[in-house]
Amino acid sequence: MGIKLYYSNLIENLSDKFISEISVFADPFNPPVVIIPNPYLKKWLQLKMSFKNGISPNIDFNILDNGLWKIIGYLFGPNDFILLKEDRLALLIYSLIAGESKELQPLTRYLVHGAVDGKPSAKKAWQLSTRLSRYFLSYELYREHMTESWLSGACIYGTEMEKAQSYLYHELFKEKGLRDRLLPGAYTVPQLWKKKSGKIRPVKNRQANTHQVPEIFFFGKSQLTPFHVKMLYGMGAIADLSIFQVNPCAEFWEDATTPAEDRWKRLRSTEVISRNDGDDLADAEFENKLLKLWGKTARENLKLFSLLEEKASEEYEFISEWLYGDQNREPLTALEHLQSQILFRKSLIEGGRISQDKSIQIISCPDIFREVEGVYNSILCNLEHDPELNMNEIAVMTPDIDRYSSVIKSVFSR
Repeated sequence: MGIKLYYSNLIENLSDKFISEISVFADPFNPPVVIIPNPYLKKWLQLKMSFKNGISPNIDFNILDNGLWKIIGYLFGPNDFILLKEDRLALLIYSLIAGESKELQPLTRYLVHGAVDGKPSAKKAWQLSTRLSRYFLSYELYREHMTESWLSGACIYGTEMEKAQSYLYHELFKEKGLRDRLLPGAYTVPQLWKKKSGKIRPVKNRQANTHQVPEIFFFGKSQLTPFHVKMLYGMGAIADLSIFQVNPCAEFWEDATTPAEDRWKRLRSTEVISRNDGDDLADAEFENKLLKLWGKTARENLKLFSLLEEKASEEYEFISEWLYGDQNREPLTALEHLQSQILFRKSLIEGGRISQDKSIQIISCPDIFREVEGVYNSILCNLEHDPELNMNEIAVMTPDIDRYSSVIKSVFSR
């Protein structure tokens, strides 16, 4: 049992390795479990497998929470528990949120504010319950120490708002609390893992395992939480895991800082450099600006995986491998030059000016309507001039889909 971790800056390299690894499992009655971040990646992987092998075999694809829930069942045996999702949790919070407890006073003031009759607004109560359900699920993933403190009846910061949230969380999940009374057996993934993981005993070989545990693959999850890494560490002791992770840089770059972190260093640093335009903290000349600006999430992921490797390698087999593919060849296009600079953590000014081509383009538009029209026309132009280009090879990304959705429908429905 153990963990194999594969890195690459190109998802195509990861998919090729994934297909070669998963193709060796031929048992149709015990298909490998694959955890993916969204259903679109499932479709893409199935197409890649079909093109390469002529068939996409029996594979159990799962979105993150449902897949982890299923894996817990494989590892510890079938159970009758219910996955407590955001909508059910919001209903439980809604039944508590308008209570008369003094801890809930800051929430009550918000619910009655502006009400003519002085009664809590049902609409506000539901909106707040939905928001708090997301917060509670997030806290369990990122702030385990805080939720454990709340369950014991204690607060960490002692603020008025924390006391209100702590009271709700405690009333929900304490022994014989509201969850146990209304939805007995309903747990979030972190809660069920905590309940079950105490039974983990390292398994040296597959025959020694009590349950028939399939091979487990994690593919393309862009952001993991401390809980997920803790769960992977526990799973590696009793199952075989293969993790395929996109990493934009092959060099050590956990020390790359964001502009916000640089500002914090300026405040804390006693070594200040005087310049004509004021005092400043010098940036590292070698640092790649795009890693600084856009690499924070990937860097935090890398730190978590480094901790996982350090801890897990002491107890069972842990293999980490970088998949280069043909990236050692000389870059030809502007996009390949940019990818190479990020991959090897080179400054964007190293190597001189790159000749411009169409591999990467930055186009300024006066408004979002013209933006979407430009994307629409670009897609039509590329399809017309490249007969080998398929629609499933085109992706349109936006930072705010709610803002753009109506414009996209208007332009693309022509």
